[in-house]
Amino acid sequence: MDYDENSIFLKNRSSFLTWSVIVTALSLSLLFLQICTFNEPLIFFCSLFLFVLTFFLNLTLGNPGFLISIGLIILQIVVYVHNFSKDRERLWLFLAGMTMISLIVIIMFRLFVRVISSRMEKLRLRALEEHSRRIKGENEALVKEAMQRTSLIVKHGGREDMNNIADAIKSSGNASLDLLTTLPNRTRIIKHLDTLIDDRISLSQSSIDTEKVDERAITIIYVAAIESDVYSSLLGHRTTDLFIQCMAHRLREKADPGDIVGRVSGNEFVIITDRPLSDGDIIDYAGKLRRAVASSLGDDGKKVFSGYACYPSDGRFPGELVNNAEIAMRGAISNPDGDNIMGYSEIRKNAPGRFGDMTVNEIRGIISDALEKDQIRMVYQPMFDRDHNLTGFESFVRWDDPDLGRIDTNDFLSAMEKTGQIFSVGKMCFERSLRMLSKINSLNEKLTLTVNLSAVQLKDGRFLDDYKKVSRDIDFIRSNLIIDIPEESLLTSFDESRNILDEISNEGITLALDNFGRGYSSLNNIPLLPISLVKLDGHFTSDLKEGSHTRYLTSSVISLLDEIGIPVDATGVENEEQFNTLCSFGCTYFQGKYLCDPMDDEKTIDFVREHL
Repeated sequence: MDYDENSIFLKNRSSFLTWSVIVTALSLSLLFLQICTFNEPLIFFCSLFLFVLTFFLNLTLGNPGFLISIGLIILQIVVYVHNFSKDRERLWLFLAGMTMISLIVIIMFRLFVRVISSRMEKLRLRALEEHSRRIKGENEALVKEAMQRTSLIVKHGGREDMNNIADAIKSSGNASLDLLTTLPNRTRIIKHLDTLIDDRISLSQSSIDTEKVDERAITIIYVAAIESDVYSSLLGHRTTDLFIQCMAHRLREKADPGDIVGRVSGNEFVIITDRPLSDGDIIDYAGKLRRAVASSLGDDGKKVFSGYACYPSDGRFPGELVNNAEIAMRGAISNPDGDNIMGYSEIRKNAPGRFGDMTVNEIRGIISDALEKDQIRMVYQPMFDRDHNLTGFESFVRWDDPDLGRIDTNDFLSAMEKTGQIFSVGKMCFERSLRMLSKINSLNEKLTLTVNLSAVQLKDGRFLDDYKKVSRDIDFIRSNLIIDIPEESLLTSFDESRNILDEISNEGITLALDNFGRGYSSLNNIPLLPISLVKLDGHFTSDLKEGSHTRYLTSSVISLLDEIGIPVDATGVENEEQFNTLCSFGCTYFQGKYLCDPMDDEKTIDFVREHL
């Protein structure tokens, strides 16, 4: 018999079954005692107690209890009628009549309970409907109020535009538009940047006229007015809302019609443009926007600052670009000799990359020449457990140019994305890594190999096709292949990325989340993904001294991941102290200079033989 979750007192399946067995066994025992004894008072008492038990069984166990109690009562009636026909004692006839009455009482009680339950359910549904109606009315009032406030400040084309914006806010569930200003919020800004970057990479790959592609840089200008807390404390939050709306209006009015203006938070806004702008043009444009905000606040512009970052020189991911533009804006605040405008390239300590101001054609030619001369190679860094046992390797791409020297990996990846060669070079690196895994597994079947997959490759969708083509001709152990998924790839399209990751996992490939801790993803998302390993970003291991914030954060992250059963690989371990500290935190795997530097193909095979 199925467990009835509508039982009044018992909400646990085990207690439900236990109580059912106990009451049934007790009832049968009392019935058997009635048959065996000749003591009339005892027989009468057992009958009365049976009625109480069956009624209580019906009360506590819901529908199953009702059926059990009916069965017991019918059994009683059969026994009493049988005994009466046998010895013609009036007691048995009396007990049979009383049991019939108890049967009628229990059936009427059950019908009464059903009627009451039905009415209670109707009341509950009516209350839920009323609650939903009230929530819907409050949302509509909120949107209406926001539109009324905004219509006083932000200009739109007309009533039709206002209605379109209101519909957009309602249909999006307020998820991508800012109610106060009706501008795109941070989520929509990130998605728009992601679309621009994808379009630019696709155009770089397919366009014949690559010079035009080179001109289409993506620029993010970050504008903010400081000391807004003064306005809040002196004038109140409603007046501060008017200031923010006025800032939104001024920025939208002065921005180019083709650019996107969005509100990040508070009184901080971003403007996104993919128009061809020189550094001087960007500074002039940012200055015009800054002065527009200053005029809305009624000051001379000393409290309004702006910073800017450009793709791909100042960042390869949407969140990274917005963050770097904000860093440039903060740099302008702390620069007393500046004109309240600063670019991220001024913040960076190093030069803006090896390729400087080269055009797409020039960079593409250099990379193609490097591929022909076999200057782009693979190296493999060993991975160890806490007992210094070798568990596997991670493959990295290296480019040693005779003229430019060692090319920084980030510069190399940015250049390949800029020229659209990320897919062809990525396929080549993946094939070489699989061949190395085949050699490693021929010596040791337990060692793994981790291969890095860029966010661009993941979203493009061609990776699985390339994997299937390459893996046909290479003999390797599939479960020993680990694909590193960059954390940044999950930022803009989580559901789409999850579907792709599920497809990769179904091929028998192990997935690891790389660069975890750069501030883009959430621990809440990890259990939703087929992730078997998390690799901490290098900054977690950079500062583990006693009392540091990084130490506490690293310990907490490792502990949380351990609770959900996901091992952690610490990268960038440079000394014994870091290693011992991470071991004490519960780290499972380790990589870094302290353990072993990356090696080329030949040294990797020798290293495996040494650890056999």
